[in-house]
Amino acid sequence: MTCRCSSCVRGLKIETALKSGTREELAGLVATLHSSLMHAQGDLGHLRAILDGSWPSSVERLSAALSVAVVKRRNAVVR
Repeated sequence: MTCRCSSCVRGLKIETALKSGTREELAGLVATLHSSLMHAQGDLGHLRAILDGSWPSSVERLSAALSVAVVKRRNAVVR
């Protein structure tokens, strides 16, 4: 059975498009990859701004994430 995560599914689509070589498939693939890249870059910029403290609610977001991490760490140690 093949992994069905988004990365593996995208990889299979890439392999199929490269083998078939049809212009439509390749154009669709490029559009999908471009969209994914734009979203990833936006997410990276947002997360970078939170970590460096320049995002307006970065202190609140980081405090909440730290609280969750502390609880997870405690639960992992207890097990």
